Amino acid sequence: MTSEPEHNKKPSEPSRKYQAVAFGYTFAAGMFVFTMIGYYIDKKRGGDGGWTLAGMFLGLGYGGYELWKLVRQISMQDEKENEEK
Repeated sequence: MTSEPEHNKKPSEPSRKYQAVAFGYTFAAGMFVFTMIGYYIDKKRGGDGGWTLAGMFLGLGYGGYELWKLVRQISMQDEKENEEK
């Protein structure tokens, strides 16, 4: 068999499935954390849910930012693969 030595192999990049799962966990964690912070502020200040709602929107914004980073990373990987061909 002709296989290249271990030290010459490129480090494997995370698969698309792994990236999607990691994004899902990151998105869910961000939504949870920001919503809970808003809920905590509402409970402390006796609010009517405005801070909880604000926390949800901040979590959504954070999820959008993480999605943008993921799409940019995948796009850069695709460009790199196309350059190698």
